[in-house]
Amino acid sequence: MPIINKVAKNVISVGLSSVFAQFLTFLTIAYIARVVGKEGFGSINLAQAIITYFSILTLFGLQTHGVREVSKGNISHSLILGEIISARLFLFAAAYVLLVGLTLLMPKDFSFKVLMLVYGLTLLPTALNIDWFYSGIEEMQHNAVYNVLRNAVPFFMLVVFLKQDGQLYYVPLATLAGLLMAAGYQYSILKEKNIRFQLGLTRNELRRYLGLSFPFFISGLLAMVNINIDRIVIGFSRTEAELGLYSAAYNIILFLTNVVAIIFVPVFPRLVKHHHEQNQESLTRLTATVAKFIALFIIPVAVGGIVLAQEIIILLYGQEYAPAAGPFVILLLFSVLLFTREIFGYQLNAWHLEKSYLKIIGLSSMVNLALNLIFTPRYGIYIAASINLISETLNLILMRQAASRVVKTPVVSHMLKAVFPAALMGGVLYLLRGLVPVLILIVLGIVMYAAAAVLLRIVKLEEIKTSLF
Repeated sequence: MPIINKVAKNVISVGLSSVFAQFLTFLTIAYIARVVGKEGFGSINLAQAIITYFSILTLFGLQTHGVREVSKGNISHSLILGEIISARLFLFAAAYVLLVGLTLLMPKDFSFKVLMLVYGLTLLPTALNIDWFYSGIEEMQHNAVYNVLRNAVPFFMLVVFLKQDGQLYYVPLATLAGLLMAAGYQYSILKEKNIRFQLGLTRNELRRYLGLSFPFFISGLLAMVNINIDRIVIGFSRTEAELGLYSAAYNIILFLTNVVAIIFVPVFPRLVKHHHEQNQESLTRLTATVAKFIALFIIPVAVGGIVLAQEIIILLYGQEYAPAAGPFVILLLFSVLLFTREIFGYQLNAWHLEKSYLKIIGLSSMVNLALNLIFTPRYGIYIAASINLISETLNLILMRQAASRVVKTPVVSHMLKAVFPAALMGGVLYLLRGLVPVLILIVLGIVMYAAAAVLLRIVKLEEIKTSLF
């Protein structure tokens, strides 16, 4: 009997857990939005967007460096765990001190500043997160459990305790509880494996780690400008209610972005390994397979989401958030570009071309920041969504050009093949919208697209079996 290969097993474990965890996240976001209203939801999302930058400072790109080094197998597990965790704890302390200082200077009311400081506590379990280690040894079932715990705990806590709009602090506290429990699970597995490590790092060792990870830190920081600078500009230049509407649309896109990890997190160590071993044939085959499955996923999601945009927003958040449907359509187009760009972004980091990645992200993030500062305060959420399209198009063109010097990935052909069955599905959904409940339409669309893709031989059952075994 054939055995599922390690990459496929990791894709399945990460995939199933991510789908379940993100489903809980969806329910959590929808529940929060309905309880606290547009203004409160805008405040929470502004705090989350700002905290993301401090999370990047705490992580400092050490996870990418860690995955790469563990995948190569050239360093002791105990040694690298102790050194990276020690470096991150130092960075957490620095990040929280900086957060306190900047929060006190913010032109916001006292309640928002308290919300920020409570959210800052989540940086500690972020520093302790060792999912990079399990990715490196390709035992991602542990990351699957981590994902479920960190999302399930806040969901149940908020459903039980969050009952009115004045309880915004419950959201970061529940998030903190989930992250701590998930981190506890990770370290219990280390104990089972009898992997012990010691905290402690000399100044020279800390400087060496920060130097090695600095390109990943800067690229992550600049990438975050592309991902959430629009929400920060809206939060400080427009109303919190408008930010609440925009965040309602954007959180769906963030969910889709997290789905990227279902494919790329398990695949990344194998990209590193094939490139390190100079196995060009396996590298070409793997990148082509990834590109095909990315296209088969994101094209129908975007088409179906555009057709049912109004219905999806109202289903998740309620009638109060109906105006978010317009930005949601624009952001769905952005998600197609983002998913395609990620194919090349992960390749550049796997090929040790992080400097090229950094330059590209730097250019697009500066364009994104400038356009948001100039136009978003005046024109609002529609232009903010459109600016994402511009910056991501720039990313895609330049990253594809840089990555193709190592491996040419047939992205365009796979995208075009996915369009026809997606258009058939979209046409049927358009005719039935308003006549059939939206949940039934979503299920119908999934079944229709899958059937059409198989019948038209866009994806073959033999191909899926080959990828698994």
